[in-house]
Amino acid sequence: MEIKLMQINQQIQLDSKLYGYFQSMDPMKVLFGSLTENGQLRTLEQVISEPVALQGDYKFTIVVKAPENVKVDLSNFEVAMVGRTFGLLGTDQYGRPIAVGLLWGGIRVAIAIGLAVSISSVVIGILIGVTSAYLGGWADEVIQRITEFFMTLPVLPMLILLSLYFGGRITLKQLVLILVLFGWMGTTKVARSMALQIKEQTYIEAARALGASTGRIVFRHIVPQLLPYAFASIALSVPGAILSEAGLSFLGLTSNNMITWGGQMLNAAQQNGATLNGYWWQVIPPGLAIAFVGLIFVLIGVSLDTVLNPKLKRA
Repeated sequence: MEIKLMQINQQIQLDSKLYGYFQSMDPMKVLFGSLTENGQLRTLEQVISEPVALQGDYKFTIVVKAPENVKVDLSNFEVAMVGRTFGLLGTDQYGRPIAVGLLWGGIRVAIAIGLAVSISSVVIGILIGVTSAYLGGWADEVIQRITEFFMTLPVLPMLILLSLYFGGRITLKQLVLILVLFGWMGTTKVARSMALQIKEQTYIEAARALGASTGRIVFRHIVPQLLPYAFASIALSVPGAILSEAGLSFLGLTSNNMITWGGQMLNAAQQNGATLNGYWWQVIPPGLAIAFVGLIFVLIGVSLDTVLNPKLKRA
């Protein structure tokens, strides 16, 4: 068998077409594949590119070699068979059940990151936008130029550079801080435009005439008027945060300790060649989960915007 495998390997390396198949093939399908079909020997190209499972019972012989006078304890010895045969969605190449990671690990981390990033970004954006609109003058100009500077930065390349600065593996807290750092500018622009209209209202002039402080006017009279927009914006910002986390995780730039749809699942599927070998149970479930959760929060945000926005409500 070893001599035959060596000959097959040599033929593969000499044949460019077969070598292309070899680069993307699943070794397990070839090792447990049939070499004959209807009594005829299959060609090497068929064995590699069109493997057919060899039916029957398999016997595995495990040989443990140890030096003399060394005692080996095999009382806890176990063999883990990975693939599509365990759990609702099978396992990945590390033997981890995909259904458990999908339902338990991915949902918790994805929703936690999405809500933390969206709430923080919207709160910071509204406070900066309202402050910029109320102060006006040079302070408004400085704040807006800083906001526009952050808006011109390419987000994904900056995230990759920051992840490399942190050692190539971003922790959960670092990921939330980075996404918030690049996620508050759009809310600031909208909040500023709304606050510019509100500050011209009569009750704002009356509060200013009565000697109310800037903080009291901002937090008691202007910010409450923006709460409907804030709630809708939080719901609509969650999908973007989840997709950003999934993108960084897929590139392998987040911590391995977090079980996420993008990192521990899609990244592992990419390393295992799941798309090339047809391992749909590693790719489709986490991809659909990301899309489904994003769709849920988009629908929530649109519904809140329709209910809380008086203009849309009348329409």
